[in-house]
Amino acid sequence: MSMALGPVGSYLTVTPTYDYTREQVLDRTDDRTRAGALYTYVAGSGYTTVKLPLEWIVPADRLLVNSWWKSGANVLFFEDSNQSSAFLTMRIVGVEEPFQTSIEPHYQSYYAGEIVLETV
Repeated sequence: MSMALGPVGSYLTVTPTYDYTREQVLDRTDDRTRAGALYTYVAGSGYTTVKLPLEWIVPADRLLVNSWWKSGANVLFFEDSNQSSAFLTMRIVGVEEPFQTSIEPHYQSYYAGEIVLETV
């Protein structure tokens, strides 16, 4: 399954090394009344997090993804690169650059890591 990722005008097609995870976090609020009763409300307008594990990323693609991470650019995430109408507007999040692991066979350098996306 290949997926497309990128800001408007340019994109990168990626294939996860194994199944990606998609989590939805709902907005939850806990309110207490004066009498002490607790009411919990769950709003459906939460955010979605997608984790894409990737390997064998060429240096040019690594620089491109890391620049989107550093700039906080909004990227479009197409879960199925064959359907151009179904996408999420997301941002690459995390405390460190997405590709930290270096894979170096004798002829070229590659990178591996995980891209963590969160809806804007």
